[in-house]
Amino acid sequence: MRHERIPARPTARSARALVGARPAKSLFDRAYNEIKLRIITCRYRPGEVLSEAAISDELKIGRTPVHQAIHRLVLDGLISIMPRKGVMVAPVSVDEVMEIIDVRLVTECYCARLAADRADEAALEHLQRILDVSEKVTTKRDIEQMMLLDREFHDTLTRAARNTILA
Repeated sequence: MRHERIPARPTARSARALVGARPAKSLFDRAYNEIKLRIITCRYRPGEVLSEAAISDELKIGRTPVHQAIHRLVLDGLISIMPRKGVMVAPVSVDEVMEIIDVRLVTECYCARLAADRADEAALEHLQRILDVSEKVTTKRDIEQMMLLDREFHDTLTRAARNTILA
């Protein structure tokens, strides 16, 4: 069975990588990762209309990789294309949020149970480091970092559970 190495210490960069991003090997990857991160951390808010040109300038990346990244994010359900207006961060309804919470209640409890049975010492130490950093970040009220650490914690937990489908 193949096991991923767990990073020694949680950092903003490792947390960034854990938002589902691939390693930034190309301008497309960099654009996709950055735009997705900005959506997930609500820097780009649900319902906000975005301009490809503005994103391109902001990221200092050409328009073609940004355009390609946006189309990938449309497939991911994070962005909607509005003809003649631009692109919009997909709005999230209260009903959808409640459904997500319902599903997470079941899957997260199961994941925690598997991780408790299967986690090795390195995973447990990594989870503890994330919690330690989280206390400091919470005190500073750094919302973006709190969200990134939450994603890193859940990603570490799912890797410790050793169930790729659950992840």
